[in-house]
Amino acid sequence: HTSISFCPRIMSAIANFQLALRRSAHHLTKLQTLRINPREGVTAARSAELNRRYWVQQRERSIEAWKRIALEDPDHVAWVAATFGPTSPTYETCNSVGVLALWVEALSRTPTSGKPAVAALWEAMAAASVRALTNLESRSWLDRLLRRPNVSALEDIARLATAFSIAAPELGVKVGLFDAVAEATQKAGGGIDREGEFFYRHAAFACSTAGHARVDIFGPPDIRAEKGSSKEVWLSIERQLAMIDDEGADKDDAAVEALARGPLPVLYHKNWLSEEETQRLLETAEPLFEASELAVPGAPRYRTSQSAVLAESRLDEKGVELSKLIRSRAAAMLGLPSTHVEPLQLVRYGPGDYYARHHDWGGRDDPSLWIAGQRVATGLAYLDLAPECKEGGTAFLKLDLKINPVPRALVLWPNVLESGEPSDLTEHQAEPPQLKEGPERPVPDEGATASGGPYLKVALNIWIRDRPIPTAW
Repeated sequence: HTSISFCPRIMSAIANFQLALRRSAHHLTKLQTLRINPREGVTAARSAELNRRYWVQQRERSIEAWKRIALEDPDHVAWVAATFGPTSPTYETCNSVGVLALWVEALSRTPTSGKPAVAALWEAMAAASVRALTNLESRSWLDRLLRRPNVSALEDIARLATAFSIAAPELGVKVGLFDAVAEATQKAGGGIDREGEFFYRHAAFACSTAGHARVDIFGPPDIRAEKGSSKEVWLSIERQLAMIDDEGADKDDAAVEALARGPLPVLYHKNWLSEEETQRLLETAEPLFEASELAVPGAPRYRTSQSAVLAESRLDEKGVELSKLIRSRAAAMLGLPSTHVEPLQLVRYGPGDYYARHHDWGGRDDPSLWIAGQRVATGLAYLDLAPECKEGGTAFLKLDLKINPVPRALVLWPNVLESGEPSDLTEHQAEPPQLKEGPERPVPDEGATASGGPYLKVALNIWIRDRPIPTAW
């Protein structure tokens, strides 16, 4: 009985000892790289500084190497190919998943397009990555017994997979890299507890966006929203409904109206945007408009319009300030931080343009659910309406509700139930605007593009997620 009671302590001590051995070996490698005598005493602060210096040095080396390759330095191209080749004497050191992730990230951020050597180098990096992922050590028997993931390995795998999914997804699929990513993630214990869940989700997202979801390993993403965020959204909307009742719902000058209550509340905020904000949004988005994309690539074409996503990386300082202001205001209405709000999206419609019936919440084929969670609410603001425009409203088909566009107004509704389950009642469509004079243009057939002509309506989509939107690595 005494021996059994001591087993957990003994197992924990062995696990800590194994971890210390692995860290010591890795630490000695770093000291050798930095040309520091390992026999010298190293304090905790000194160790942290050395660790930082090591990874900064690795990143600088990789970025500098790819800059030289961009200039087609033959000697440097040969050096990189030899370093990462399977017969390289430095293969074991340089071809770890962590080091490869750094180099691939640096390559993806280096302007190397149109350089003959780059394609061959991408192929070499992809082959080296597959080998490194395949040769990744399995967790120890004790880690498996204690259901403890290898978090550092999961982070390296996620970074490598993300870089390839952004910069070279076709190549990754071709050489089997995303298969190797999925299997290495499973080997590292991804998904067995919350400690490594962040990196596990990013690996699954990278595979899904590359068109190689590996549902057999990752499974489908959960379409349910987090209950905490869902409940907060519903409580905030209920508070707004209570304020409407207190102030009197029949007042014509009421700032907020309830267009629908149960089972799906739809709120209408008059003059939610100021005239200045509306004008600034239109001016900021003008150079960014392009054909609207679908949430799920390859899905049937059910949307003909032009969209402009106001990602902060595409905006100047004033544009970023305006975006943050509007996102913060929308989040505050629902009791959530502004980090839960996606980048703003403006959409403009010409005669006959439309957005067929759809839900704003994501289905199981939506890769973004892995890292951004579910859309718990939608805010739809109308920015501009041409005088010659008629129709073009927003219709909630299962609520028998149609909303005519009014500039500067905002329509707000939850996309999920209080339990977090997506609601089918949120199905809606953007009806095609038409010109008041002359023959009406029919809605284009499925798969057709917009008919062109003057833009009659501009709207603003504000989508709120159940968790913070992830930033770039």
